[in-house]
Amino acid sequence: MMSIRTDDRLKIAVVAPGFPSRVDVQKKFKEFAHAHSNEFEFDIPKKIIQKNPMFSNGESQRAEFIVNAMSDDRVDVVWCLRGGYGSLPLLKYLKAMPKPKKKKLLVGLSDITSLHLFVNEFWGWTSVHGSNLDRWIAREIPGSVLKALVAIVKNESERSHYKNIKPLNDLAKKQVKSIRAPLTGGNLVTLCSHLGTPFQTSFKNRFLFLEEIGERAYRIDRLLTQLQLSGVLKGCSGILLGQFTSCLEPDGKKLWPWVVKEWAKNVGVPVFGGVPSGHEKAQWPLSFGTPAEVKIINDHGHLIIENKR
Repeated sequence: MMSIRTDDRLKIAVVAPGFPSRVDVQKKFKEFAHAHSNEFEFDIPKKIIQKNPMFSNGESQRAEFIVNAMSDDRVDVVWCLRGGYGSLPLLKYLKAMPKPKKKKLLVGLSDITSLHLFVNEFWGWTSVHGSNLDRWIAREIPGSVLKALVAIVKNESERSHYKNIKPLNDLAKKQVKSIRAPLTGGNLVTLCSHLGTPFQTSFKNRFLFLEEIGERAYRIDRLLTQLQLSGVLKGCSGILLGQFTSCLEPDGKKLWPWVVKEWAKNVGVPVFGGVPSGHEKAQWPLSFGTPAEVKIINDHGHLIIENKR
């Protein structure tokens, strides 16, 4: 029997579609939920993490948790515990279920890119590319970033404004002073894993955000080339590059910026860099599926994203 909401707190369903969180984080679940009980009702299932060689749980169990969270009309937000890998195999379960009557706000990043692309493309929902919940529980999110993220989750932030956005190719430098389009995307490796599947996304009339961690320059070039050759960038409004963390060569050199600039020359889409989001300590949140604008003010680039949903 479905219970009735008795307060105005946001109900947050916690899901673990990929790798398990650290043991020390798991031990803090109850304490964390209690500490924030004045604002949020965190639903962290008791058996969300079970013994498994790689994942937080078996595939069917992980799917059951996320399908239940998406289906529950009492839930306002679905917040992912951790990334790693594991979201892509769950998409077939989401596609098989009826589209939920109530929209939920999905929050997470990295491997959660698969879920962002799905809810943005197939359900028309907005989502937030923001820190996974385990980083909040472990107190690893800088205060200013956490404040911005929570404000978006609570629908109390009208827009996010990021400065120092840099044009990386001639199309971006010569483009009109302003480009407007909805924003989507996420982790480059994860996004490319969708190509050639039923969950491939078209980025026509959209901004595509990309970030990465731990990949060498030649691998980044391979992924960017695959993305370009697949045809999904046709009509893309612009590509926005975020943090490329620890993407170093064995000798410590950083070749990926050169790779990106060379690729950007012939991609046929305006390419911008400098978005402060990805796998660094400061993972500034980005709203996906809402209107965004890249504009040039006094020769400086700005990214302005509408957060209200």
